[in-house]
Amino acid sequence: MRATLLPVDLSEAEEPDVYIVRLWSPLGSPHAAWAVDEWTIVDARDVLEVLEWANEAADGAPLEVFTQASATSPRLRLLGEGPPTDVRVDIPLTSS
Repeated sequence: MRATLLPVDLSEAEEPDVYIVRLWSPLGSPHAAWAVDEWTIVDARDVLEVLEWANEAADGAPLEVFTQASATSPRLRLLGEGPPTDVRVDIPLTSS
């Protein structure tokens, strides 16, 4: 990998218009599915305001924060991850 420092003028840069926040919560037992509430944040002062709101709203639960330049562009994850995926669930076999 090679990195090159480029002279970039960010004085005209603007904050993204839209942020997306996903707040995850378990649906009961540790082996149950997770629910997700997806919030769209607009008119934020800056990304720090969005991150502060997301952390308060999540109250310690898993969260994800994204931004999106346009409706057709992919989301860019800024923070977080979804719920844990390493939980093993055993389903007992039953005969009919």
